[in-house]
Amino acid sequence: MKIVITGATGFIGSHLCRRLQLEGWEFSCLVRSEPASKCLAAKNIKAIDISVDDYSLDEILEKEKPTGIIHLASYYTRDHNQKDLGPLIESNIHFGTEIIDASVKVGVRWFLNTGTFWQHYNGAKYDPVNLYAATKQAFEDIGRFYANAHGLRFCTLKLCDTYGADDRRRKLYTIWEEIANSGESLDMSPGDQLIDIIHVDRAVDAYAKLVEALDSGQMSTDNCDCYYVSSNKRISLKELAQEYEQTNGVSLNINWGAREYRHREVMTPVCTGKPIEDLCNYLE
Repeated sequence: MKIVITGATGFIGSHLCRRLQLEGWEFSCLVRSEPASKCLAAKNIKAIDISVDDYSLDEILEKEKPTGIIHLASYYTRDHNQKDLGPLIESNIHFGTEIIDASVKVGVRWFLNTGTFWQHYNGAKYDPVNLYAATKQAFEDIGRFYANAHGLRFCTLKLCDTYGADDRRRKLYTIWEEIANSGESLDMSPGDQLIDIIHVDRAVDAYAKLVEALDSGQMSTDNCDCYYVSSNKRISLKELAQEYEQTNGVSLNINWGAREYRHREVMTPVCTGKPIEDLCNYLE
């Protein structure tokens, strides 16, 4: 088995590559900038910079001959503005479509896509929280076309919030660490929204299980399966802050209720599809 990965320099992608490298998997990464290529090269990971390469994606995948694709690359913004429209569509729809189109042309067997809980506002079968989630759904629908029309094995793994080492994103734990060190105050919402958050290692485990199942053919007979990974424990934002303080022995100067809830705030994260535990039990 040989894998091609997109989004390898992102938070989850970098942890996944580290895991695959340690376990001796054969894989290469598609990147779209020289800095990303150099970052992976420094870690002895093969990177193919498609922004400067003279070959088309068809030719690159024909040369690599991957068994499957793990697609993590995306552009994220919670609340978009005009300048975000191009990157959202280019990264989350157009780039993925180019890869999946090339995949079917060269006979790639399976394609593992990445989705988000935010495609399911208030637990709906489909109701995007924001434009980012809408673009993720759009690509999932495109994947369904290629799966049904060309026989590609297509699967989506949907993620809730994640945390872990080397997280450079402006996420809760990063911001809380900053104010814990500086003593500055932070205005936040009332904090009653529930949070579903997992360590990045659990997300990586889920990708590994799905790759194993996709490669061995040990999936249900339905194509375009959708699995999700969850902590199976929802905790309010206020309670999460208290746990953070107790675990790290710090005090957070948070002004609860100083900010209103955001438009379309997710008060209870819910995802549709199959829990990853169903697949794990099936494989056992």
